[in-house]
Amino acid sequence: LLRTIVGRMKTVIEQIEAGEEGGEGGAAYSRLEKRFEQQRELLLQKMRNTQKDPPHRQASYWLNQLMDDKVWHVDEYTDVLEDDSQCNLEELAAIAKRMLADTTLEVLLTGGGAAMAGEMGPTKAAAIGNELRELLPNACEGPSQATTGRAGTVKLPTEPESNGLIVQRIVSDPTNENSAVTMHLQAGVETGVASGRDVDEQRMSAQEHAALDVIARLVYPSIFKTLRTQQQLGYLVSGYAARFDGIAGLTLVCQSSNTPPSEIQRRMDEWMVTFGEEIMEMSEEDISTNAKALAASIIQKSDSMLDQHQIYAGEVQQMRYDFDRRERRAPEVSNVTKADVLAAWKKWYAPGIASRKPVMMHFYSLKHAQEEGLLPSAETSADGGDNTDQDAEAHACNKDERTVVTDLSSLREFKQGRPKYPTLAQKWWS
Repeated sequence: LLRTIVGRMKTVIEQIEAGEEGGEGGAAYSRLEKRFEQQRELLLQKMRNTQKDPPHRQASYWLNQLMDDKVWHVDEYTDVLEDDSQCNLEELAAIAKRMLADTTLEVLLTGGGAAMAGEMGPTKAAAIGNELRELLPNACEGPSQATTGRAGTVKLPTEPESNGLIVQRIVSDPTNENSAVTMHLQAGVETGVASGRDVDEQRMSAQEHAALDVIARLVYPSIFKTLRTQQQLGYLVSGYAARFDGIAGLTLVCQSSNTPPSEIQRRMDEWMVTFGEEIMEMSEEDISTNAKALAASIIQKSDSMLDQHQIYAGEVQQMRYDFDRRERRAPEVSNVTKADVLAAWKKWYAPGIASRKPVMMHFYSLKHAQEEGLLPSAETSADGGDNTDQDAEAHACNKDERTVVTDLSSLREFKQGRPKYPTLAQKWWS
């Protein structure tokens, strides 16, 4: 497969360069140009359609924009795709050549039994790696210039620093009736393979990390019961453990057509108080039962070799290479006690604590934005006209005393002044 892909890339590059020179490759160049324009238009349409994504999905995207130190926004990709001077066949060929000139290769070989016994596993992996490496026209002299592509994670401000951080957006799709709130509470650096870097000194203890996972397991049924079943705020309510490049945390989500984000946030804040009371009242046996159930799910046997391979592939894609992570963490989670849970809750998530680091993503439907005074009524006319200045209007109308960012520019300005967690991505090549 790799031989076919590399061979095809070389052929395409040659056809583009021949077409540029006006030689016999003109016909092939014309066909490539037509296909290029078709694929460019399809990709542009896909990117433009992100404006029609459900509010909770848009909130998740903007949360990633906030947490990742250096990351492009979909609108910037769109701008490049629309610019003929930056997006054309000649640029495509030049980029492909640069990519092939300095490549890094990772080979993951998953197997069992006699196929991987003794020296056979490493020998097979080395042989496959060498064969693949010969297919890549790597022209790099000296150390590889390739990087992990990771720049670290933004350290969120504590509540005393920001009085609460809100990313506030208005969903421009006139057919959308839903608003959404995504609340993320940042904790610390997760446990993992020692890297010998400064980041190792910032890692949580295994006990604390495991307790945060148990808290996340307890969160989902509680928040769903309160906000979805009892209060009927929306059909989508969830809570789960979330990580950004190895920085642990807790994410809460609620999407609603009948309640604006400001009210959803108030209910979510109230629920957090009652949830703290719930875990205080839980018995040691209940905590232990949930911890052991979570541990069992972590090491649940894969249904197939392909499933197991994909789990290992996830470690490669995340660049952490912690292939024994599940087996190591399951006993840690299984041994979590009520005292561990309460200590982790009071350190990272409990309302009112000085070390709490939340960010709230408030995504308004046009209807809710108008009701909240974030848009003049003319902006949401009956014909569904576009709101061309939603960010400026929202910012101007905002009366919240908390730290509020409303657009990409203010979000990046906020990030620029924040300290960062170093990336946990491992660079093993040289």
